Amino acid sequence: MPGRASQQKWSSIVEAISGIVGADLSGPKAVGRWIFTGFGLLARNPLTLLFFIILWAFPLTAWFWRKRVASPPAPNWAFLDPSPRPLTLPQQKPLRLGRALVVGLVGGGIFLPLNPVLGYGLPYLLGNNFIVLWILYGQVALAVLMQVGVAVIVAGWVKRLGGLHGLFAAFVAACLMTVSVLTFDFHFGGWPILFEQLWFHLGTVFNGGAILALLAAFIVSAIASWFRRHES
Repeated sequence: MPGRASQQKWSSIVEAISGIVGADLSGPKAVGRWIFTGFGLLARNPLTLLFFIILWAFPLTAWFWRKRVASPPAPNWAFLDPSPRPLTLPQQKPLRLGRALVVGLVGGGIFLPLNPVLGYGLPYLLGNNFIVLWILYGQVALAVLMQVGVAVIVAGWVKRLGGLHGLFAAFVAACLMTVSVLTFDFHFGGWPILFEQLWFHLGTVFNGGAILALLAAFIVSAIASWFRRHES
């Protein structure tokens, strides 16, 4: 039967993908596993980082060629009747690359001391084994969540291209956060654990943070733009 053949073919594809990624992608919890596995593959791919840098860098480079001049008046010969006053074209809101940079530096600067304080402080409350969990997952999760917070603040604050500004701010914060994460790895386990966790932490902090920051920033930017239109 065609339906059974299609089902068998799909099962074969799922089994093949499961073997490649090393996870069971079938069963009642398959949707969650697909999302988690896809997120992990994107976070560990160096091309993901390149994609996100190009995504915010290409449109925001216009900030370096900005000209603070008034909008040019429209020529009078374009109208049949003389206009009582010159018609000026609407001026776009300026790019706020400096504002996004500052917010990103502040977010990353807060993470620099916060990571070791929590990494060494929480084991006294939760047991010494917690420091291993913090090295593997805790500090990375905190870095990703703080990047989302930075992106949300910038996206709601900047009026033009707020989502891309938020993504840029998250990238700036991720640069400082990665320094703190790798320093903590080295201080705890030396060079072996640093090299072992190097790309895992780099990829998760940069790419994982960028994926979630992108979603949050564009949602907040769209909501903020809707409120501004209805207030004006």
